[in-house]
Amino acid sequence: MKIQKVKLPSGQIKYEVRTLTNGRGSSYLRRRFDTRADAEQFGCGFVTRAKETKNLGMETKNFEDTTFEEEAREWLDHGSIHFRPSHLKRVRGIIEEFLPTYGNYTLNRFTPGFLTKLQRTLKTTNVLKSEKLKIKKSLKKNSKKVESLKPPANATVNRKIEVITSILNFSANQKRIPFNPCAKFAKLPDRTPEMLFWERSEAESFLTFAGKKYPFGSENRWVYVVYLTALNAILRAAEIWGLQPQDITDHNTLFVRRQFEQVAKEFSPLKSKDGRDSFRHVPCSNELKKELVALIVKNNIRPDQTIFRNQEGNPIDHDNFAKRYFSRDVKEWGGKQIRFHDLRHTGTTLLIVAGVDLKMVKEICGHKVIDTTMRYSHLIGGNVSKVVEVFSISAPESAEIPKLHVVS
Repeated sequence: MKIQKVKLPSGQIKYEVRTLTNGRGSSYLRRRFDTRADAEQFGCGFVTRAKETKNLGMETKNFEDTTFEEEAREWLDHGSIHFRPSHLKRVRGIIEEFLPTYGNYTLNRFTPGFLTKLQRTLKTTNVLKSEKLKIKKSLKKNSKKVESLKPPANATVNRKIEVITSILNFSANQKRIPFNPCAKFAKLPDRTPEMLFWERSEAESFLTFAGKKYPFGSENRWVYVVYLTALNAILRAAEIWGLQPQDITDHNTLFVRRQFEQVAKEFSPLKSKDGRDSFRHVPCSNELKKELVALIVKNNIRPDQTIFRNQEGNPIDHDNFAKRYFSRDVKEWGGKQIRFHDLRHTGTTLLIVAGVDLKMVKEICGHKVIDTTMRYSHLIGGNVSKVVEVFSISAPESAEIPKLHVVS
């Protein structure tokens, strides 16, 4: 393998890799890169993978024998079986965004240097000029200046680039190409949103407010029960909307096994990254259990129907719920402004204060790795069935509710 510095007629400097594709007697492969580092990474990786595949007696395509579109379609076929519907829909949209420009690119072009340039392109791309014109026209009678629109967040850019790297990594793992040409590409720094939460006094104050606004027996009592569920069962919104009467057990727990995919508009079982079932039990206090049972009895909900639903009987649209109910209720209440997801952070934090073991909190919250749980605090002692003895958030007043036999 040789790497030479080449000066193009335009005066631009490139670094050319020249190597045999399959040992002596085979054809030469030539590729040019903007930096020597990219050229070295490509060359060394190509030689290493060529030796590996030769020893294994496997045939792989050269980078120039396939295109980004071909490998993307292959990856999507694989994903149609292994990805969640919402994730599949999201990545398919990203790929369709890239295909018009990069679909015919051969894979040797997807170097770390290329992806770095793509990062800059995605970061500096704002809205179309036509969209800016519409904004200016709508404000032509207003003396205020049109503010410059913000570029996409780093996390948004990273998600798009990750689709490309995942496709190439899949192709390399499947031995469709010699190796992933951008295996060591660095993401943009991602600033994780601040994790907000309420103190116990704030959570109880909000529940007291919500309990009075949506009194027991009223049409919208379910809104209060949603807040109670989020705080006590430490569930994600999608998991709350997937709850059914059959998920209530006789052991002071809820059996969480499905979620509502808002993008795909369908329910799906909880899965881990490797595709395995990710069901779990979470604490269900007596107060929460009574409220859930009351809703089930009042609305005559069957065991296989969702507990929370709109007037048409359809699943709850979370974005609509957050705007129509939660955001307005928090503002009307007058306390610390947080997002709906921060109710889960609040419950997790108060669970820690209750002295529950770190590993148990991880299981209750459904965290993939312990590092996520450790962001909250260090913990001691406890188990799921006994959590309700030390952990329960509710408004001071309790109402009697009808009895219902629940499936364990």
